[in-house]
Amino acid sequence: MNRQSQTCKIFLMAVALIFAIGSSFGQTSTFTTSGSFNVPAGVTSITVECWGGGGRGGSAILNGVSEAGGGGGGGAYSKKIVVVIPGNSYSVVVGVGGYDDVTLNGGDSYFINTGTIIGRGGNGVATNALPGGNKGAGSIGNGDSGYDGGRGARGRGCCVGGGGEAAAGQRRES
Repeated sequence: MNRQSQTCKIFLMAVALIFAIGSSFGQTSTFTTSGSFNVPAGVTSITVECWGGGGRGGSAILNGVSEAGGGGGGGAYSKKIVVVIPGNSYSVVVGVGGYDDVTLNGGDSYFINTGTIIGRGGNGVATNALPGGNKGAGSIGNGDSGYDGGRGARGRGCCVGGGGEAAAGQRRES
């Protein structure tokens, strides 16, 4: 075998290896609103990550004095590998954050249904409440792993509201 033929074979093997590696990388779909996920041809499992919406922070007027309300609780995070069928369409629900006295709590985010995987929303804080909101509970039992949302901090004084923590609290594994 001559040197030119050997070089050509090595080059073709390198191109084939690069193609094989390149075709094994996945694609990412990010949802910021609810919708549907259409499974591409050849895909039989996907990694799903869900973040619950954060709870609403509060505002307060106590004894006629303006006070800062407590921070809303952070939404939980969950991650799971889900088996899917190529060509099928699956529901994606994105939980919104709490925003008023009626919708205090953050919404739950989930894929297909709440039994598949869920990131629970954080608890909000009512008007005239200084303590922070409770955290969103992690998805014990339906996510491969996840984190609870953080607890909202207590409001301080006239002008500083308590902050809400992100979903980096206690780790959950089932």
